[in-house]
Amino acid sequence: ENASSIYSFFRLERPAGGGLPTAFILDVSSLKKPEDLPGFGSSKSGHRFRRQRFLDDIPVAAEEIWLDQSCANRINPAQVSHSLYKFYKDRLGLWIVHAEDWVGLGRLPGWADGLLAVKPGDYCGYIERFGWSQDEKKVEYSRTWYDAGAARYVARLK
Repeated sequence: ENASSIYSFFRLERPAGGGLPTAFILDVSSLKKPEDLPGFGSSKSGHRFRRQRFLDDIPVAAEEIWLDQSCANRINPAQVSHSLYKFYKDRLGLWIVHAEDWVGLGRLPGWADGLLAVKPGDYCGYIERFGWSQDEKKVEYSRTWYDAGAARYVARLK
């Protein structure tokens, strides 16, 4: 699969356009969903992925993605690839068929210290996303904090 298809839902670009997206996985944990998460999925627990995202090897974002535990009892962190959606498809038999994003400002969390030019507590670009499975179930919620000096959010409508 080519980069454009496995990153079809990735909406960050370099300010001049484009950029090859990659990710560094910081942590994969299975946890009870915290109270501050909005409702999604049927389980009280989820799999949390924390990642640092890059465009052309430049750090641009910190991500926290939650997948409802109803989609998989266990996650093997060694099997998780740069593209979570490719991992979902190849390893879990799950497709994210559509997503909804809300873009605004948010404060970079403490766990992301040192990942971006932005410091924890500082405002930066912020994206919240829900993802729906091929069964039309809302199974994923993510939060992305991005450095607006290094990347911008882009949505192209056809």
